[in-house]
Amino acid sequence: MVVSMLVEAGAFLDMDNAGNHLCMAVAKGDLEFLKGVLDNGINPNSRNYDLRTPLHIAAAEGLYSMTKLILEAGGSVFSKDRWGKTPLDEARVGGSKKLIKMLEDAISDKIA
Repeated sequence: MVVSMLVEAGAFLDMDNAGNHLCMAVAKGDLEFLKGVLDNGINPNSRNYDLRTPLHIAAAEGLYSMTKLILEAGGSVFSKDRWGKTPLDEARVGGSKKLIKMLEDAISDKIA
């Protein structure tokens, strides 16, 4: 991937409006882009204009593999958007039991 090659060559990866870009990548299902930028230091808790994180979008859309990737990169299960909703709240609306369980387990791991 181009991003990885640039970072290996010494480039510093920075992204204006990182939250918007990450949320859009999740909404589009672009797992490779998301993985590339997260692997190279972009903050997984970057927020968009509604204070939503990529984890909010992945949970709302029921995207298990993206949710897992974001959690592994340090995405916060406690982030609240401008309406006060967490990624778990979003997952519950979507109804994916497997996704809800993963987020509940992530919360338990952080609290314990």
